[in-house]
Amino acid sequence: MFDYHSFIPLLLSLMAGMSTVIGAFIVFFSKCESKKLITFALAFSAGVMITVSFTDLFMSAEETLSKSNGKLNGVIFSIIFLLSGAFIAMLIDKFIPDEPRPSPSAPSGKLYRVGFVSMIALMIHNFPEGIATFVSGYENTTLGISIALAIALHNIPEGISVAMPIYYSTKSKYKA
Repeated sequence: MFDYHSFIPLLLSLMAGMSTVIGAFIVFFSKCESKKLITFALAFSAGVMITVSFTDLFMSAEETLSKSNGKLNGVIFSIIFLLSGAFIAMLIDKFIPDEPRPSPSAPSGKLYRVGFVSMIALMIHNFPEGIATFVSGYENTTLGISIALAIALHNIPEGISVAMPIYYSTKSKYKA
């Protein structure tokens, strides 16, 4: 049975998640020969994501955890969760093989690996974002819209960070 109350939050989650594709569209406006463009695109994406992480998300997490666990524990838990995320990223990096190209037509190893590892990390990362968007939209549509918009803006650089390395390594705009 279809629940109409769930439709708007589901649509908000879907639109926020699909905004990653907007970032990926940059490959359709770039040429594969431009090393400056991929350097700029990856630096821009990393800068946006790191800035959001440290100026907004970390502070919000610390504040929320401090309310329920006390100031010191809130700071400690925030740092533990931040380091846990970094550790998981290191594990993904360690267990995804870095193999040389078997042939000139195969994807370029290092760039393809950057895109592939980014894709895995973002898939893991986007699952809780979708849940948060859905739940907030289910409880309060206005809040859900604002969260979906913030996540959508955050997902655009994520799309760039996945699509550009895959495009440069495979030379295929559609694989990117």
